[in-house]
Amino acid sequence: MPNSKSAKKQLLQDAGRRQLNRHKKSRIATLEKNYQAALAAGELDQARALLSQTLSCYDKAAKTNLVHGNKVDRKKARLTRALSVAAQG
Repeated sequence: MPNSKSAKKQLLQDAGRRQLNRHKKSRIATLEKNYQAALAAGELDQARALLSQTLSCYDKAAKTNLVHGNKVDRKKARLTRALSVAAQG
């Protein structure tokens, strides 16, 4: 347990940040799952819209260091490539 006033405040701030970060990571995972499902179903228009949202969330997560920048770049490349392959074949 925190012993000082500043430690108590830090504990509350950490809890708030943890909750917000969990929400953001869950949102990214849900968008990516929906995108993969749209690709598997062959719904390319919906997949394009979901890809745009997913990439935007990844960029925002990278900006705040929620997700490492290299991981974001790798995910963006793979998700975009998957749409290109699905559109061709």
